[in-house]
Parts: sequence; C-alpha cells; structure tokens
Amino acid sequence: MNRARLKAIGKLLFFLGAPLGFLAALFGGGVYCGVTHRYAITSFERDNLGLDVEVPAAPEAAAGGRFAELIRRSVPQLELPQWPSAPPPTSAPPVSVATPAPVGPTANAPVDAPTAPPAKVDAVTGALADRLALPVRVKVKVLVDDELVQAHPDWIDYVQRNVDRASAIYREQFGITLELASVGRWPIATAGLGSGQLLADLRARPRESADVLLGLTNRPLDNRIAGEAETPDTDSPFNGTRAVVYAVPKLHDPHLSTMLHEFGHIFGALDVTNPDDPAFAMADESAPPNPVKQAVAKESRGRAAQAVAADEGAAAKGSWLSWFAGWVLIPGALLGAVFGAGVVVGAHFSTSWVARSVMWIGSLF
Repeated sequence: MNRARLKAIGKLLFFLGAPLGFLAALFGGGVYCGVTHRYAITSFERDNLGLDVEVPAAPEAAAGGRFAELIRRSVPQLELPQWPSAPPPTSAPPVSVATPAPVGPTANAPVDAPTAPPAKVDAVTGALADRLALPVRVKVKVLVDDELVQAHPDWIDYVQRNVDRASAIYREQFGITLELASVGRWPIATAGLGSGQLLADLRARPRESADVLLGLTNRPLDNRIAGEAETPDTDSPFNGTRAVVYAVPKLHDPHLSTMLHEFGHIFGALDVTNPDDPAFAMADESAPPNPVKQAVAKESRGRAAQAVAADEGAAAKGSWLSWFAGWVLIPGALLGAVFGAGVVVGAHFSTSWVARSVMWIGSLF
C-alpha cells in the first residue's frame, strides 16, 4: 500500500472519526454528569415533572451511612450514649377572651359614592357633520387575469401587498383606508382588447359587498394608457366603482403606481397634463411621459419607496434569522439532545456497562 493511499485513508478516518469522537465525548460527559448528580436529577423528575422514578438516597445521607458502617466495623465495642427523649409538650386550656361590641358605624358599612354630573357633549352640525359622515374605509374587490397568475404564483399575497401599500399612501395623504374584501380570477382573454372593453366587462360583473371592483392585468401599458376607471363628474356626489389596472414591468411594484392612479380617478381626480406641474413625471429621457404617476405627487411616491425599503429590510431580517436558525439554533439543539441523552442514561442506568465505562475513564483523570 503506497503512501498516498495511506494518507487518503488517514484523512477519511480523521474526518469521520473526529465528529463521531466529539459526539461520543459529549454523550460521555452527559453520562458522567447524570451519574454524579443522580439524586438531584431524579428528585427534579419526581417533584417537578411528576414522574414515577426511583430516587436514591441523598449524598449526605449516603455518606453518613457509609461512615457509620465503617465505625461499626472498626470499633464494634463502642456504644453511643442514648439520650433521653424529651417529654411531650403539655397544652394549656384555652382561655376565652371577650370581644368588645362595636361602637358607632362599622368600618365595613357601605358608603354612597358621590355621583359625577353627566357629561355635556355638543352635537356636530353643519359642514363639519357632513365631513364626519363621509366614508373613510373603502372595501375593494380585485379580479386578476391569467397572465398575472402565471407571472406571480403567490398572486393572492401579491394583490394583498399592493392594496396594503396603496392604502398606506391614501391613508397618509387623504385619510382614506383601502380594505381588501376579496380576490378572484378574471376569466377573460385581455389580449386584443382595449381598456374601454375591459372596463365594460367589469361593469357586467358584481361588486358583491365591495365598494370598488378592480381588474388587474399583467399586460404592459397600451401606448400611454395605464388603464381606465370610472371617473365621476366634478359636480357628482358619488365616486366611481370600477377600474382596470395595467402593469409597468420596469418598476419594482408593477401595479402599485397604476393602482394609485386609477384610484385617484375613482375618487374624482383628473389627469395632470401640464409638463411644468410638479406632479407631472417622466419615466426617463428616452421614453414618452409616463401617465401612471401623474395623479400621485412626489411625496406619495416617496411613501411608496419607503414601503419598498421596509420590505427589503424585512427580507434582510428574515435572512439573518434563517442563518441563526441553521447555524446556531438547530446544531445547538442537536448537541444538547446528545448531552441530555447521556444525562438520562447516567441518572437512570448508573449500573450499566456504559455508565461504569464512562466513570472508569473519568477516574483516570
């Protein structure tokens, strides 16, 4: 056998024997701990865990017993003096003590608490009452087409995330909360259909208990069309109820900006067409004006960016937790289980060959 083969065999034995030796040493340490602390372990199992286990004599009692036995064997003629037992205590007859009768009102007599005057609240009237009566929570039902389902296998969670982020922006800017009422499939082939045709299809579908019905499609912008929504007249007392939302593939959240845009139309907002207006945004220098951001101010887009940053921070935190669980928590639990198994063997099988072998090896040191 040549030297290279012996070297390879030595490496194999090392890489296999070192982990096994470490586990054996850890198990043996548990056995040694279980044997030396057998009384404490079994007492804990009996008193705290309610297990039916045999508890050995306490270490002090066992040492005293061995010492007394040694004295009896070495000095058999020694007789220890017998101390007389103490007489039983005598009990005195009970003495009755008269309790004086209470004078005046007792301490436990009920006392009437003073009643506070009723609070006076002025009723809200006029324009303030009208504003207070306006709805601040809008229930949203969302339908998604087949292309979006294929692009996002977690399409239900995807819709929930977009509605939550849009709700955070609208709640911050306008005090309007968007609440997702239901999510479903949109059984329609959107290819070849314009936004008006898609909106007409949504008008034929029920909103059920929702206030607004959105149709999300994964198709990109149709030239400069980001979707279409029912926009009420400026003097109408009602909002729109349906909207079609397209995707912007270049963005981190392809449907968030268009969803904000179409919600603005539903609530009565009009497109900003003046290039000098701060709300008018350009996608980039080579692309035409992007209309999906015209109804959202710069501060609103900043809120969306903060939501994205928060999600990225949550993902980083999740990766750190995964690393901690994979490299610290799970290995620590496995090593603790090996040591704990040794403790159980040492505490309950102290006379077995495993325990005796470990104690013999421990006595060498």
